[in-house]
Amino acid sequence: MIFLSGSLCMEDGLRLAGRIARVTGARIMGNRVNGRTQRGAGRVVIERLPYPIESSLAMLRGVAHLVLVGSPVPVPFFAWAGKPNRIVPEKCRIHVLATPEEDCLGAMSGLVEELGAPGDDSAFYPHQRPPLPTGEITAEKIWRALTALMPENAIISDEGVTSSRDAEAWTVGAPPHDWLNVTGGSIG
Repeated sequence: MIFLSGSLCMEDGLRLAGRIARVTGARIMGNRVNGRTQRGAGRVVIERLPYPIESSLAMLRGVAHLVLVGSPVPVPFFAWAGKPNRIVPEKCRIHVLATPEEDCLGAMSGLVEELGAPGDDSAFYPHQRPPLPTGEITAEKIWRALTALMPENAIISDEGVTSSRDAEAWTVGAPPHDWLNVTGGSIG
């Protein structure tokens, strides 16, 4: 798995990660608290580490190699009593391609060159607007309606923890857009 953070979740970083993933078979994941991620049709598919610890554990289960690019090792959002404080599998090998302070795009470009990774469209989100939903209002139907009506290059400011938890799955076919995440939480 290639684990990205910060500006690497923008188009240039995602394209390089997509080329690496195509050759290696790796999945691409971003930290849950990236300030901005570019998503939507024609952009490289990136998963986001979920907020709930059980979901994070499930998403990382079975990962044998975690390549960090511009990101620290992923950890739970919060320390819950009785829950593990490590979400990366014990046997997973962690590799640091570049730290946040280093030239992450340069490191990824070098790896692309070393792997001979060609450009490829197969790892891109498809463009598939859903029909407008009908019936009882649910969080899923709100996100599907947004996906059906979203203009190209929209900016989504995600300030929801519960209603947007599954929004990524519901907005996969949306036109290209920028997703802004809340980068912290509050208690009290």
